[in-house]
Amino acid sequence: MDELSWTTPEYIFREKSVDWYWIVGIVTLCIVLLCIIFQNLILAILVFISAFLLTMLGSRTPKNITVTLNQRGIVIDGHESAYKEYESYWVELQDPYPRILFKPKKIIATYTTVLLPREKGVEAKKFLNRFLKEELHQESLLEKLFIYFGF
Repeated sequence: MDELSWTTPEYIFREKSVDWYWIVGIVTLCIVLLCIIFQNLILAILVFISAFLLTMLGSRTPKNITVTLNQRGIVIDGHESAYKEYESYWVELQDPYPRILFKPKKIIATYTTVLLPREKGVEAKKFLNRFLKEELHQESLLEKLFIYFGF
């Protein structure tokens, strides 16, 4: 087997209710008001812009991307990363959203996470074992909170 390929959404999408937008708006307004009370106008503007952008990105539906594992590395929607950039990987099949987590060698870089069809899990493990070591990884607390709150 020279390569393994599949199509997947670029991220986990959860439909947002009107209540979700109200909650984000009220929390943003409270934080902005506190920033103004404490005379920190720059932080108030930053919080407002951040909340606006998160709301816009949170309501955007994901596009389908093609993921390919080949002899050279990982190709995600046309962008290739060599296996030498990664220390190890983990195939998470127990979660409601099966995915592969790649741990980078760089200290500051974030994990690369790719959604995976459940039926491709064992096949992906066999393929990746030829190039990387398998090691238990989990997303950061911040990523888990973003998923939980629907961002």
